[in-house]
Amino acid sequence: MTSLVLLAAAAISASAGRLSPEERALHVAAREGNLGRLQALLRSGVDLEARDSAGFTALMVAVASGRSETAKVLLQAGADVNASSPRGWTALMQATSTGRADVGELLLDAGADPDARDREAGTALDIAQAANRGELVRLLRSRGSRGSGKSVGDRVCARRWNGNGFCGVVEVIEGSRFKVRITSLPGCAGGCDPDADCSSSRPLGGGRPDHIQLSDSLWIRSWCLTDTGLEREVGAKP
Repeated sequence: MTSLVLLAAAAISASAGRLSPEERALHVAAREGNLGRLQALLRSGVDLEARDSAGFTALMVAVASGRSETAKVLLQAGADVNASSPRGWTALMQATSTGRADVGELLLDAGADPDARDREAGTALDIAQAANRGELVRLLRSRGSRGSGKSVGDRVCARRWNGNGFCGVVEVIEGSRFKVRITSLPGCAGGCDPDADCSSSRPLGGGRPDHIQLSDSLWIRSWCLTDTGLEREVGAKP
């Protein structure tokens, strides 16, 4: 979760490279939770969506700083709840990464997209799963989040063997490791070579007891998951 910590630090420091003095003051008020100053700036017509040099808005800074009341005021003033950094990081992802279910609920109530995606971290649900934040996982799923197709209960495929491989259901997530229960072996039912990261160094199929077979569970790395398999697995033949 190191990258998430760095993102939070970037938001809290809120470098003001592209902000006017008024916009800079808005970001400082959002970071510090200075509601009086914040409301005065809002009455002056300051740009709510002004970005600091990291691409963060005042709302994103408030959420990163744990300022729920400040975030509420900004949302009531019309702040874009789905504003994102250049890489796709949103206020909802920030609330999820810091474990703030109360702020997450506030943002979702304001229309936050639960399946917006950051290029590196994935969706808010992916972040919650990776950090074992059960309350946030339940909240996001209750609001219809599907994540990136790599969440507990999702069907995924690892096709690292020239397009062949296996598909299964995600049972557990621990950081970059996924425990997957095998449900089909498309192209590998007769046997495929072992892979250290993607098959726990065990061969696939082939009917031998030491090979990976249907209903087996194994730990694999996140980069092994080439697709969700939601369509492919329907017609896959083990």
